[in-house]
Order: sequence, then C-alpha cells, then structure tokens
Amino acid sequence: MNSVHGVLTCPAPAPLTLSAGAAVTGSDLPGETVTPTDAAAGRRCLVASDSLRCR
Repeated sequence: MNSVHGVLTCPAPAPLTLSAGAAVTGSDLPGETVTPTDAAAGRRCLVASDSLRCR
C-alpha cells in the first residue's frame, strides 16, 4: 500500500502482530481497516475477556 511514508505492507506489521491469536476475517474493502490503535484496544479486550469488560 502506498502512503506518504512510502510503501507499507498490507496488513501493516503492528496490527498484524497485535492481532496474533485472535479470530479475524478478511475483507474486500480497499485500504486499511484496522489501525494499530484498534488492534491494541482489541487485544486489551481479549486479555480482559475473563472479566467480560475492557480495562
């Protein structure tokens, strides 16, 4: 994917790493659909899922 910072891999490394072990599905939508912030929040929710709430 082209960006103002040059060519980036798609998916980007940070969301891909943060999503490791999570059940995820693909999409036909163009562009980025998960930002690093989204992935970090989702990972935090997964870690906190034993109490069924995000911390």
